[in-house]
Amino acid sequence: MPTYHSHVGVAFYNFPGFPPQWVLVLSENRRFKGKVWCNSAIETVDGWRESSKKCTQSLAALDPMALLSGVVHVGCSPVPVKKLLGAVSKCRIPSAAGQYSLVPDSDMPMKYVTRVLLQLCRGRSLRLPTLDPIVLADMIRERASLLQRKGEQNPTKFPVVRLTKRGP
Repeated sequence: MPTYHSHVGVAFYNFPGFPPQWVLVLSENRRFKGKVWCNSAIETVDGWRESSKKCTQSLAALDPMALLSGVVHVGCSPVPVKKLLGAVSKCRIPSAAGQYSLVPDSDMPMKYVTRVLLQLCRGRSLRLPTLDPIVLADMIRERASLLQRKGEQNPTKFPVVRLTKRGP
């Protein structure tokens, strides 16, 4: 049985009046506490680009303007976080995404996170229940609604739920 060095998840941040922001999170801690790397697509005046930040205190501190709903634990990886970060950095937003700079595309963060997860799976750094990006996004979205319900039950802690009911 492999030793797991990294945990991969999708955190959801809510901004008033906007759809939830999808953020890929990488951590050595299965509860995503302590040092966590956060990767997402962000819209700037120059269009969409990738953003990578290290959160050292709590995922809730990533963006003071947003409310953290929780994390969907997508899977464990035998690859150390540092190597996963290298694989994630190779996944770029397609150049065609530049066309979105004038028209907001609220699905870009979801598309980016899903694309990175599939790349990690193809690179054998992560196992996923499906390779279909639409099905994978729907699975994550379904679990995000569970996060919202759990967060309402205990607003002092952010919940972490598994993508599937089985697994470590």
